[in-house]
Amino acid sequence: MGRSNTQLIKTADLSINETTGEVFKNKQVIKLPDLSLQTLLVLVKASPETISIDKLIDLVWQDIEVSPETVIQRIALLRKAMGTESKHDTYIKSVRNKGYRWVPPVVLKEPINFSFNKWLVFTIGLVFLAGYLVFDQLKGAVSSIENISTTNISSKVSAAEYTQQAWRYLRKHDAKNNRLAVEMFENLLQKDPENLDGLVGLSFALSHEVSKFNQPIELLSRAKSLAEHATQLYPTQANAWDALGTAHDVWGDMDTAILNYQKSLDLNPDNISAQASIAFSKAIKGQLLEALKVNLQLLNSNLKYKNLQMAENLHFLGFVELADQWYQRADVLSPDNVFVSNQRVRFLISNQRFNEAQLLINQFEAKGIERPETYTLQGILHLIGGEEALATNSFKKALVINPEDFEAQIWALAVSETVENKIQLLDEMWLQKKYYWPIDHIHKTVVYAAMGDHEQVIIGVEDAFNQGFTDSKWLLQLPLIKPYLSNSDFMFWIDQIQQKSDSQRQTLLTADWLPAGFLDPVLSDG
Repeated sequence: MGRSNTQLIKTADLSINETTGEVFKNKQVIKLPDLSLQTLLVLVKASPETISIDKLIDLVWQDIEVSPETVIQRIALLRKAMGTESKHDTYIKSVRNKGYRWVPPVVLKEPINFSFNKWLVFTIGLVFLAGYLVFDQLKGAVSSIENISTTNISSKVSAAEYTQQAWRYLRKHDAKNNRLAVEMFENLLQKDPENLDGLVGLSFALSHEVSKFNQPIELLSRAKSLAEHATQLYPTQANAWDALGTAHDVWGDMDTAILNYQKSLDLNPDNISAQASIAFSKAIKGQLLEALKVNLQLLNSNLKYKNLQMAENLHFLGFVELADQWYQRADVLSPDNVFVSNQRVRFLISNQRFNEAQLLINQFEAKGIERPETYTLQGILHLIGGEEALATNSFKKALVINPEDFEAQIWALAVSETVENKIQLLDEMWLQKKYYWPIDHIHKTVVYAAMGDHEQVIIGVEDAFNQGFTDSKWLLQLPLIKPYLSNSDFMFWIDQIQQKSDSQRQTLLTADWLPAGFLDPVLSDG
C-alpha cells in the first residue's frame, strides 16, 4: 500500500476527491456513507494489491470490533452504490481466501496549486479579518447553547451503535454474552418489529441458546419464525437466509438447512459462513469429498470451526494420523471451546484411545466445565470399562444439565428401566423429534440393542447408513453393540458404511484439487 497521500484519484469512470469525500461516476455524484468511502479509498490506494478482510477491518473500522460478514456486506453495499452488484468484478474482485482487489488502473493526481497576487491576498485577508471580528461577537452569544446541544447529542446511543454492540455480544459465543445479545435484539424489535438486524440477530441468538447453551428446544420455533419473517421482508438479504438455515440446522432438518444456506450463498458468494455451514451439513450427510473441498478453500479464513471440520472430514475418510493432528490443532487454538474438545474425545474413543479420552474429560472437570455431552461421553467410557453404576450416574448428571439432550436421554434409557418402559419411552422420544441426524438412528439402535431386539438393531443401522452415517469406528466401540459383531446382517451394514468412506477416500487420493503434500501426516515446523 505504498501510495502517497493525494487529493484527486481517477480510476475507470470514477473520480474521487479524497479531501472533500466526493465520488463522481461519469460526472454524476455518488453518495457514499463514510465506511463505504473509506473502504473504497483503501482498495483503490492499495491497487493492484489484494487486501485481506482482516487488513480492511484494521484500516477502515480500526478499534471497532466487527466480523468478516460486516466487511462482506460493506463490499456489497459499495458495489451496489457504484451500480455493479450484478457484475462483481467490474471494480472490486473477490480473491478467494485472500480478500479483495481493485481492478481498474488508478491515476493519482496531486492537489491543484493556485498562485495569487500578494496584494489581492492582503486585501482578502483584511476583509476576512473584519468579518471574523463581527462573527466572533455573535459566536460568543450562542456558544453556551451550542455546547449544551453538542453534549446532549453525544450522550445519546444511536441505533447503529446499539445494533453493533448487540452483534458484538452475539459473536463472543458464550452463554452470558449470548443472553445479552438476545435482550438487545429484543429491544430493537420492540422499537421496530421489522428491523432486519433485530429479526436476524435474535434468530441466530435463539438458535445458539438451544445448540450451545442447553436451553429448551421450543426456542427454535421462534428462531425459525423470525428468520422466515426476515426472508419475506428482505428476500435479497443473504444473512436472513443464513439465519433460517441455522435454525433448521439446529432443529435437525439438514436438507432444508442446506437449501437455505445455498440461497444465502447465491445472494452473497463471499459469505464464508454459509460456505462453511454447507460443508458441515454435507459432511453430516456423508458427502465427505464435497465437504473437504470447501473446507480446504476456507482454511485461510477466521472461521471458528474450520480446523474441527477439517479434522472430522479426515477422520471419517480414514486418515487417522492426519485427523489426529487437526483435532489437536483445533483444541490448541480453541482451548475454551467445549464442543471442539468433546468431538476430539469422540475421535479418541472411536480409535480405542480410552485413556487419552479420559484425561481430556478430567481436564474439563478441573476447569469446572459442565456440558451434557461431556457427562454422556464419561458415561460411555464407564460402560467400556464395565462400570455400569458409574455410567448411569454420569448419564443422570447430563440430564440434570439439560433434560432435553437426546443422546443423554437415550443412554440413560438404555442402561435403566424395564424392557416395556424402554419401548414406550423410546417411542415417545422418537415421535417428539421431527427431523433426525444420521447419528440419531445410531442412538435409537443403542436402546434396541439393550433390549436385545435384533431386528430393530439391523433396521437402525441400515437407516443410519441411508442417512449418510460414516463413523463405523464409533459404532463398533459402543459396549451395547458388541454382542452384534458376530451377526452377519449387522456386519453387512457396517461393511456398507465402511465401503462408502473407502470409496470417497480412493477418489480423494487422485483428486486434482487436492493441494500437493496435504495428506502427508508429518507436521511442518511453520
